[in-house]
Amino acid sequence: MSPFTRRKLESLAASVDYGVTASANTTNVGPRFLRITDIQGDRVDWHTVPFCEAAPAEEAAARLEVGDIVFARTGATTGKSYLLRSCPERAVFASYLIRVRPNRAHIEPRYLSWYFQTPEYWRQITSSASGTAQPGVNASKLKELSVPTPALGEQRRIADILDKADNVRRKRNEAIALTEELLGSAFIERFGDPVTNPKGWQMKPLGTLLAMPLRNGLSPASGGAHDANVLTLSAITRGRFDETAIKRGAFSVEPWNDVRLDERDFLICRGNGNLAMVGSGAFPNSSDPTVVFPDTVIAARVDEARVSRAFLTTVWKSQLVRRQIEAGARTTNGTFKINQTLVESVSIPLPERREQHAFEVMASQLSKLSAELAAVSAHANDLFESLVDRAFRGELMSKRGEIRRLACPSGVEDDSGDRT
Repeated sequence: MSPFTRRKLESLAASVDYGVTASANTTNVGPRFLRITDIQGDRVDWHTVPFCEAAPAEEAAARLEVGDIVFARTGATTGKSYLLRSCPERAVFASYLIRVRPNRAHIEPRYLSWYFQTPEYWRQITSSASGTAQPGVNASKLKELSVPTPALGEQRRIADILDKADNVRRKRNEAIALTEELLGSAFIERFGDPVTNPKGWQMKPLGTLLAMPLRNGLSPASGGAHDANVLTLSAITRGRFDETAIKRGAFSVEPWNDVRLDERDFLICRGNGNLAMVGSGAFPNSSDPTVVFPDTVIAARVDEARVSRAFLTTVWKSQLVRRQIEAGARTTNGTFKINQTLVESVSIPLPERREQHAFEVMASQLSKLSAELAAVSAHANDLFESLVDRAFRGELMSKRGEIRRLACPSGVEDDSGDRT
């Protein structure tokens, strides 16, 4: 239990307000119009945030300032919050957001924002959510939130520690992204941009490079008599094939071999065309190595004597393939419908196999590095979440000790000889 005094959010906020109901537009007229969808990965790219028309009084009432915290009112992100650490001079927020403006005489905005990331906060927000199909949170319920509130000096100390720890965590995640950028740059240097194909490689439809026919997945059936491990779409979106990417599913018929996942398979998402390579060692810790893929996925196995797996995985992410997928799969209502015929028709440049080999070696090395970084990053993320939770229970260690554990989560000695 936190030793800090607790206060209701209403007594800590200068105001808790709803946003503007307006239509977004790309014309540079009026203030920027912040919406739920503009907040991605705890970031806002203000250059891409649209504009809106608002009456002067309406704009003044909904104007955003640095230090404001906005909340999603409804939908899948209900209760998710975002602290504005920067903001254009003219910006307002949409009606599906709620703005909390902290009273700086009582609460440090960064401290309050970090509290909104804790399990305790989420327990409160979940219990206060209203609605059935899409739970919602309103201003009245936010005002009733109970917040641990130490003295302002302690709030700032905690916020400083968590800011620094978060910066360490983000740099680790950025390092993982850099390995992918490096691979993409190496691909362009060796093979050229697939869209312009400056080196004149032969173009080949994917259907001519397959080692076996494409396979559709199996549709789970409620109450089916046959159980099996089923791959989730998160495995493709995250590019990680581990036990967290498996769920148990029921089928009306026994899954056959053609829908069983193989380490030689590529998986293509039928909803957006994303591709992931299963690779060797898939699901190494699974007690049952048999995993089937669902009907939302198409499995492909290429002739590796003609096309490198690393080459295909990289070229598939290019604008060349993306444009073909979008042109062939977009339906009248804007959604995607990807089938085997479209996948077989996608045309890619095909250098000779020996040209692909050096790139394949580099891709393998970067893949190992990325996996090592991901493992360290996952551990750092776990430490950070624990740090945030303990900070608001009054159990925070010294700044130096906590940040060092995030920077060196494996227990490596630092310069002083201390061990974390």
